[in-house]
Amino acid sequence: MEDKKREKFKRQLFYTLPSGSGIDGRWSITETRNAIVCHNFWHCMNDNGFYDGYIDFKIVFPHYASLFDFKIHAKNWKYNRYKIEHYWKNLQVKEYIEDSICQSIEQLLSL
Repeated sequence: MEDKKREKFKRQLFYTLPSGSGIDGRWSITETRNAIVCHNFWHCMNDNGFYDGYIDFKIVFPHYASLFDFKIHAKNWKYNRYKIEHYWKNLQVKEYIEDSICQSIEQLLSL
């Protein structure tokens, strides 16, 4: 992909990625040699309705794959082990974010 096209794509991706409903941060998009990487965080809420911290995550879109072949990774496992185990795995936050990203990609492709 040419530089101008890639920059345009990253800008469109920035405005299309989900926001709200737990994904409360501002998206940051970087590029590596092999992929476009999007960073944000999930705002955890406990059973009593109080905010319980954050889980940082990244979405990796490999350059030479379908947009739907992205990978999602929670970061800071060492310091956030309880939150990641409880929210990310048990409450299926990862699946929710994946579904939200897929909907965003479908919207992006329909532009």
